[in-house]
Amino acid sequence: MPLIILALTVHLTHLASRVAIADHDSFSAADSAINLSHSAVIIQTRILEDAAGLQLFDRSICPPTLTPFGTASSGASTDLR
Repeated sequence: MPLIILALTVHLTHLASRVAIADHDSFSAADSAINLSHSAVIIQTRILEDAAGLQLFDRSICPPTLTPFGTASSGASTDLR
């Protein structure tokens, strides 16, 4: 059986989604702010989280808040502004 390796590529739009969510405290407000569909913002966030192996946002509370990893990674993402 062949081994299949899934490579995740992170793009600037993924990071833009992460910044918009943190700035607007909402996945819905973030999608409007960066002109992407709601599902695109969620998928891009999942790609970042899968690539890092950690969650960026705590979704168990409203509004979503950055996890300790999300906070630690915020410097690199916000430099994109």
